[in-house]
Amino acid sequence: MVERLASVRRGNPAKPLVTVDLQGADHALHLKFRLDRDRLAAEQALDGRYALGTNATHLSADEALTIFKAQDDAEKQFRAWKGPLAVRPVFLHTDQRIEGLVFISLVALLVRALLRLACQQAGLKVSAEFAPWSAVDLTLTDGTHVRQVALPTDFQAQVMAALGVPPCERYLTPLASSG
Repeated sequence: MVERLASVRRGNPAKPLVTVDLQGADHALHLKFRLDRDRLAAEQALDGRYALGTNATHLSADEALTIFKAQDDAEKQFRAWKGPLAVRPVFLHTDQRIEGLVFISLVALLVRALLRLACQQAGLKVSAEFAPWSAVDLTLTDGTHVRQVALPTDFQAQVMAALGVPPCERYLTPLASSG
């Protein structure tokens, strides 16, 4: 049984936190264990910490960590630009339409990156995505144009207010008839 207990503890990252005492013979074993709460508290204090090195002497530890974590966003943006373009299955029959779809997708990625940058410059912590948000522009058979915009979420409204974007009601006004 001692060997089995040793094999369970081997490679276990919590091993230093628990003291184990196994005594007795088969059929009369007595197991005592104790959690080292002081050591556990010391380990928990290090949870989520990063070891970072920088030559920027003007940054606090929190500022350095914020900049380090922001690199992940930049790397994801580059991956989106350089990686395979993920689009819904569509059936385009000409090279011109395929190029158009790729162009629009790249423009959308650029707009997203610029929106994220504008939010950061406005002091907004951008942790949520801006989508889904939709707009519909219809031309009816009588030539009337109707434009509808979905109501923004609280986060979207906060971002729009911080960036000075006009309210959605502005876009709900029907355009003049082209007749």
